[in-house]
Amino acid sequence: MSDAKTICLRLDPSRLLRWHVWLAQELRAIEGVELCIQPRKTPPWPPAARALLALEKTLYGGSHACDAMPPGALPPAPRHDCGDCHAIVSLVETDEGDEGVIAPLYDRATWEYAALAAILEGRAPMLDISVEGRVIPAGLPAVENPDVAARALDNIMARVIEALVLAVRRKLHGGPSCPRPPMPEHEPARAPSAARAARFVFSALAARATARIARLAGTGAKTWMTGWRLTRPGQGLRETFHFDENAYAILPDDGKRFFADPFAFVHEGRRFVFVEEYPFATGKGVISVFEVDESGRASAPRVVLEEDVHLSYPHIFAHGGDIWMIPESEAASRVALYRCVEFPHHWERAQILLDDVSASDATLWRDGGNWWMFAALRPPFASSWDSLGLFSAGDLSGPWRPHPSSPVLLDARAARPAGALFERDGALYRPAQDCAGGYGAGLSLCRVERLDEACFLQETVRNFRPRLRAGFHTLNAAGGLEVVDFFG
Repeated sequence: MSDAKTICLRLDPSRLLRWHVWLAQELRAIEGVELCIQPRKTPPWPPAARALLALEKTLYGGSHACDAMPPGALPPAPRHDCGDCHAIVSLVETDEGDEGVIAPLYDRATWEYAALAAILEGRAPMLDISVEGRVIPAGLPAVENPDVAARALDNIMARVIEALVLAVRRKLHGGPSCPRPPMPEHEPARAPSAARAARFVFSALAARATARIARLAGTGAKTWMTGWRLTRPGQGLRETFHFDENAYAILPDDGKRFFADPFAFVHEGRRFVFVEEYPFATGKGVISVFEVDESGRASAPRVVLEEDVHLSYPHIFAHGGDIWMIPESEAASRVALYRCVEFPHHWERAQILLDDVSASDATLWRDGGNWWMFAALRPPFASSWDSLGLFSAGDLSGPWRPHPSSPVLLDARAARPAGALFERDGALYRPAQDCAGGYGAGLSLCRVERLDEACFLQETVRNFRPRLRAGFHTLNAAGGLEVVDFFG
């Protein structure tokens, strides 16, 4: 491939980690490139860090991003000084004055075990990418298992790989470069000590034991619940930005299921709510509907859509004389569009909009003649809580194209969709989940500052955290009916 561009990956083959191998594979898969390896010596991780990961391997098992790998695990690639590199990706300390280097930063630190040090402090590190000396914000990843360091590192390193590959593609092939919002900075955490690592493991084991005892005793179990209220014009949460969790009636359940992800829809003057219904016996979500009458009373929910995979987040809308729904079917690696045959109980799958993609909570917005799809994207080992993917199409039926900067946002506090977009005072707003304190811990209202083929930008204008419950992660409204859900 004489016209191929060369990517040089600078690492220490004698201290190879699994995520280094994944990165090498992703770089090699970029069209029109050749990969070469530039060996460099690096110091080992602190002994306490290695001991912690080894202990977790014994306790929990599994394969993880920071597992040690033999040098032969790297994909076949020449190993030399790579003097004619078009891009250098460095996983080692970068020399001062070293030009053309792309490197990850963890709380602005170059050493990768700074990510582990942040985890031991009970948080995720802020990620940046250094591109030829310029620090470009990458974002705040989510950590789904903060009490198991190896699993937390999986989530973080998967996002590091994604950000590095995007930076390399931009350097080699150009394209629009949309600025990422600045993130709050943290001082790099201190290298983990043996005492700190031991406290982390024992705390995690104690928390697991307490949770198991609570489950066996039948106490302490929390579930999602759906709430609703009737509102007058200008009095809803989307208009006032005032949140009162006591204002909502709660849909009763029988203790054998929960209801979440509510979407309100008005049909022929009647108010309906479509929800995820999750029976504990099957462990698989279905889509159900209930009606709220003029006095605010709710009917009993009834199942309207069930598939072989888990369904949730029933994004419902009208277009072209038909009623459509996009329920989440991330377990099937697709985004499917359903058309209502007989409202509200009969639906048929009309089309697969996206296939072979791990996308959650797909939410559409039509802007003139263009359609936009927002969804949480999850590559292998990453979390689905922190990344916002963006797609566009000229027609509802597609074809749907990924935005050149997708994922357009990495931020556990304001990425994953939490309901339909809406307009207020001439501005466009997007509800988003705040997962910085755990899945669905709160809800962020974000004002969309820019939405076009070159760039997406948003600003979080308000964050809501319930005081009496542990979570709040969906907001929708239609026809004077406002619907939310809570956890706890």
